[in-house]
Amino acid sequence: LTVSGDLVVEGVLVDELGKAAVVVAGDLDAHVVVSEADMLVGGELRARDFVWGNYSDGTLAVAGAITAPLLVLTNHTCECGSRAKSGRQLVDPDDDELTPLFVPTVLKDGSLDRRKVLAHLRKHAEVLRTDKPARAKAR
Repeated sequence: LTVSGDLVVEGVLVDELGKAAVVVAGDLDAHVVVSEADMLVGGELRARDFVWGNYSDGTLAVAGAITAPLLVLTNHTCECGSRAKSGRQLVDPDDDELTPLFVPTVLKDGSLDRRKVLAHLRKHAEVLRTDKPARAKAR
């Protein structure tokens, strides 16, 4: 997908591994951005909910800033021309960091499960928690 100007997505934008790269000459606005392959943004990247860069063979390259409440990078290269303006940044997070943020049905063995996350997003199901998980009681 190549866009010569700005791109506004009223929903989720995914550059799935094995598919074509996403190139946006201007700004990119979406509810959620999932980058597995190569995504190049010539301006700013703004996500209402979160940005997830996943998979080692891909790169998320943004000339401007990335603005999102949550930026998660799991074994994914991210190059940002300006300082990221995300509320929280997680790089190769562990279970303790993911469990409070994501619904349990998209986690597997302490990591985000790609297949489950994408299935939830396709069904417009919640991926991020809206409640606070119960804390384990100290013994």
